[in-house]
Amino acid sequence: MKPVRSVSFSTLVKSLEGFLPREEQLSYFLKESPPGDSGRTQKSRLIQQVSMASAAHGPGRGEIFCPFDSKNAIPETFIEQLRHMTQSGKILPKSQKGRLRIVFMNSIFHFPERESCWRLMEMLAPHGIDCCICDEKSKNLVRQINPDLLFFFWQPDRNLLPDVPSAVMVTHPVRSAWARQSDVAFYVTDDEAAIRKLTAQLKEKTRVVPTTLSTKKTEFYGGPKRRLFYASLNWDQRRGVGYVPLYRLLDETGYFDAYGPESCWEGKVKNSYRGLLANGCDELLKTAQKAGIVLVLHAPLHFNSGTPTARIFEAAAASAVIISDKHPFVQKHFGDSVLYVDQNADPTEMFRQIDGHMRWILANPKKAVELARRSHSIATEKFPLEREAEKIEACIRKVVAERAS
Repeated sequence: MKPVRSVSFSTLVKSLEGFLPREEQLSYFLKESPPGDSGRTQKSRLIQQVSMASAAHGPGRGEIFCPFDSKNAIPETFIEQLRHMTQSGKILPKSQKGRLRIVFMNSIFHFPERESCWRLMEMLAPHGIDCCICDEKSKNLVRQINPDLLFFFWQPDRNLLPDVPSAVMVTHPVRSAWARQSDVAFYVTDDEAAIRKLTAQLKEKTRVVPTTLSTKKTEFYGGPKRRLFYASLNWDQRRGVGYVPLYRLLDETGYFDAYGPESCWEGKVKNSYRGLLANGCDELLKTAQKAGIVLVLHAPLHFNSGTPTARIFEAAAASAVIISDKHPFVQKHFGDSVLYVDQNADPTEMFRQIDGHMRWILANPKKAVELARRSHSIATEKFPLEREAEKIEACIRKVVAERAS
């Protein structure tokens, strides 16, 4: 046995049946957590990987990632089995006439983007596109798969497969530079000025297509709206530092539930942290629906380009009452179906506004349900992922055909 870099698959639990004892499978996932992570985050990550492995995404679709260097010795036969799974089409089906094969490239730590990848995988399959997800350390496996297109949710690497066309998802202006390295850029905005600016920067070398990171259609749920759900990586200065006093005030209310990597919430709340939600099994939507109320806060970069966070669509799909900052996209499309707070106010005033909305919701349960019904209807009618998937599929096929000609 030779020590090797850790290589793991979201389909690992099933694929290792009869190869490793169940206890060793779970231990393998747990030991892969990075140094310094607490036991609680390790458990969240373990649950996440196992839940993704057991989630029903259909045959031939899964996730590949190499998150950390492992000090554990992995049998060479194990690595050979992983290679065989890739080459035999068990991770991504072999080429079939009329069907395309796509690899989504994403960072292991970008949980919201990974969730979007999973949703697109499900939506694109009926359109003849088979997908899997790889992280930036899985380049050798990507080369073995040899897909028809690379779809980057992370910084593109044109040297990975230079002859393969690529697409990139641009979720805020900083990532617009990534579009220069791709054949098509899906820009998450409806801000015409931002779209024109990016198109001019690219000088028509890259096709720019407006889109939304929405969710598939859901049935409305009129259950209780009692708790405030908030999921965030707190990656920007405003939400990661500026809103800490707000989080601490919410932490004392008893109705606040905060989700995300534990490292992103360390020192911000004492009572309200609930863990890291799993990707690929709609756990975020289910948890938000159970809470009934969702807080949506944007980074300054989101405001600069009119780019909404995916949370607004997830909140509506979860049939939740939405409390949001005054993002122009949210105000334009969701109007008075959302309760607003002023993002430019100081944290104490923002808390006062949020707490006032919570008191109104709890005191007016029937009116709150009707508010949630309206935002759910808007998201279902205007932004279903089914429609976005058709647009994305058409663009992808056109790009692949142009490269082939």
